[in-house]
Amino acid sequence: MISWAIEADSAPTVAARALASLPVLCEYAAPLLVEGGVLVAWKGAVDPAEDADGLAAAAALGLEREEVRAIEPYTGSERRTLHVLRKIAPTPPGYPRRPGMAAKRPLRAASSR
Repeated sequence: MISWAIEADSAPTVAARALASLPVLCEYAAPLLVEGGVLVAWKGAVDPAEDADGLAAAAALGLEREEVRAIEPYTGSERRTLHVLRKIAPTPPGYPRRPGMAAKRPLRAASSR
């Protein structure tokens, strides 16, 4: 279970590494961010379905992707990226859902599974 040490709508930045899929990260981070705040998600390879789901979740939660930046944190690392999303609108009421729901039933793109 994740325990938040900050209040809703109070964080200018949320950073996550190896935590969850993009749609789940968006749901965890969006309620914590102030409008204009940024989620920086350090990810390995992201398949097209996760990317589409992440973009759909971001849109539903008031986030917008600014960039995906390829990085090489150490020699020989492959396919590491920073996904940068900015909060552009208030998070709708009801998010985050109760504990476990974001991972159990992540928000998905309409064309996804």
